[in-house]
Amino acid sequence: MAQLTVLQEPDPRLRLPTVDVEQFDQDIAEHLENMLETMYAHDGVGLAAPQVNLRQRLVVMDVGDGPIKLVNPTITEQSEDRSVTKEGCLSVPEYQARVRRCSDVRVRYYDETGANHERTFSGLAATCIQHEIDHLHGILFIDHLSSFERSLVRKKLKKVAKSG
Repeated sequence: MAQLTVLQEPDPRLRLPTVDVEQFDQDIAEHLENMLETMYAHDGVGLAAPQVNLRQRLVVMDVGDGPIKLVNPTITEQSEDRSVTKEGCLSVPEYQARVRRCSDVRVRYYDETGANHERTFSGLAATCIQHEIDHLHGILFIDHLSSFERSLVRKKLKKVAKSG
């Protein structure tokens, strides 16, 4: 296994579209393991492939119930109930903001072997999976903020990059 480099905003590769995984092979299994190792090394709870410069629809997460590997995840149902949760992101360092998302979501996905699954996520897991699926579409959590808040984030990120 290997730790991967996490891209950081404003890297344009974070905004590129991803493609469905069509072949479930050793490369996919290795990507998922490397993503988990990277996520744990950075104390994250979720990581999507675009964050480590992979163009595939891959997500890993662990919100305390053990690791989950999702290939080609798609939200099939979402609750009308919404919750506001403070989110952070490995690609947006040193910044957190409150984001409004669905309280519960049902997700269809494959595991690394190609087996099909469908599962309902609630609470932190629901927030996490929505956040990570957004990454697969080139969306960062800061895109859910007002334009004023986004401009403050970008200024802060520039300051962090200069001091780093």
